[in-house]
Amino acid sequence: MTKKNWLIVFYLVVMVIVSKAQSGTSQRVGPIEVFPNSLLLSPYLETKSHLMQVDMVNPNGPTKLNYLSNFILTGGLRFRYKWLNFQVGTRLPVTRLNEQLGNTNNFALGISVVKRKYTLQTKYETYTGFYLQNTEEWLPNYRANHADGAFYLRPDIKAQTLFTVYNYILNHKRFSNPAAVFQFERQRKAAIGVALGASHMYNRLEADSNLFPRTTNTEKLPFTETFLASHTLGLQLGLMGTIPLFSKRHWFVSASIIPGYSLQYGRTTKSINSIFPNRIFYGITNELRLGIGYNAQKWFAAFQITSFGNTIKVRESETYLVQNAYFRISTGVRFGK
Repeated sequence: MTKKNWLIVFYLVVMVIVSKAQSGTSQRVGPIEVFPNSLLLSPYLETKSHLMQVDMVNPNGPTKLNYLSNFILTGGLRFRYKWLNFQVGTRLPVTRLNEQLGNTNNFALGISVVKRKYTLQTKYETYTGFYLQNTEEWLPNYRANHADGAFYLRPDIKAQTLFTVYNYILNHKRFSNPAAVFQFERQRKAAIGVALGASHMYNRLEADSNLFPRTTNTEKLPFTETFLASHTLGLQLGLMGTIPLFSKRHWFVSASIIPGYSLQYGRTTKSINSIFPNRIFYGITNELRLGIGYNAQKWFAAFQITSFGNTIKVRESETYLVQNAYFRISTGVRFGK
């Protein structure tokens, strides 16, 4: 089934759900409108990527090792009742967006507690199959020698992430985080909130051989199985905001920027121990979000761009970055009295 056909199926499913939905009862609490007794069902489509980037220094000058997943189309479903939210998603069986970037599979599972004062989220995600984004820097003639111009592919690389974050929202009486991020509520007046939180990120990387391409500069490295696992603890402080638009305040624009400071401990195999020695690192975390949508009494629709990641300083002039990016189109309907 092509991407176009999947979009048609997605649209038809949404229309059937909307036709069965009830309007629900809302309550006005200051500048925020809440739907206390509603069950929310929200299907979504999402394009996403996972980047692992190492900045290094070699005798010929600085260089990078950039492994990126293919941009794939995934689909999922989100359920919410009162303060509990659950979602599950996986790659849809459609044609790959770019054959030169290889095959990537993905699975995601998440659960969260979403209240006005705070949000507690946990998300587990796996990616299998990556390509070397800067192939020409490592292997100058590699793409020219392949008829399809393919990048250096590593279908054996598997990356797993378990991300948990707690954010306490200051100014929660005027700013609704459930409305800005999840559309559980509706913001009636423009407001800004301050997010103060803590996070834990577990990253695990596995591959059948060394991550470095086979070149004259790396031929002496042991090309054995690669394993890298790290735990990252972070503290973050940032701003979140929502601006309702037009007279009925159903349209909205929301955004957030939440930087933080991180402490990371990692374990590796000998094949990459020279780059990632088993010790504690310091770094920075980042969480960025931009959304626009329509949030009505009975249903909502939204487009959201989200990015979160962690950068650590391994040595002087050498860093390691793990970054996730999401482009989501979602819709949802409310069931209840």
